[in-house]
Amino acid sequence: MSCSYRLHLLRSWSLRQTRGGSGGIVTTFLSTAILAASIFLYGQRFELRAVGFRECYLKLRDLYDSPELQDVVVKRYNEMLPAYENHSQCDYDKVFFDSWFANKTIYDPNGSNVVSKRTIGLHIIRTIGRIIFFGILLIIPVAIVISTISRAG
Repeated sequence: MSCSYRLHLLRSWSLRQTRGGSGGIVTTFLSTAILAASIFLYGQRFELRAVGFRECYLKLRDLYDSPELQDVVVKRYNEMLPAYENHSQCDYDKVFFDSWFANKTIYDPNGSNVVSKRTIGLHIIRTIGRIIFFGILLIIPVAIVISTISRAG
């Protein structure tokens, strides 16, 4: 049994034992948050991802050092790209906005077309949505703890 799971069971039991105090509720909430975070982090499988990143890095280094023409290198790169985990969408959004604010020409991932206004709008909507989503995830637990403490006091 993991330590956070035992802590969660212990706090749940102590919550039933204490009546009228908010300490048990807050402790139970925090121990549940620790349990959820530890399960989430274990599920990320960082060691397997690190092996894939290293393999990708070595192949990219060989590609970068190759004496082939740029067209051949780009073709090999595009063939190699789907085999490895790539950046998350927020990485693309960051590069997109950095390029946009610097007044650079923005091309699609194939490097052939200039990005349309529709694509710019989708990046803006996705970024605003991400900010709202993570803001809510941050505010809800804080509001629960504050309301629990204020009701008890």
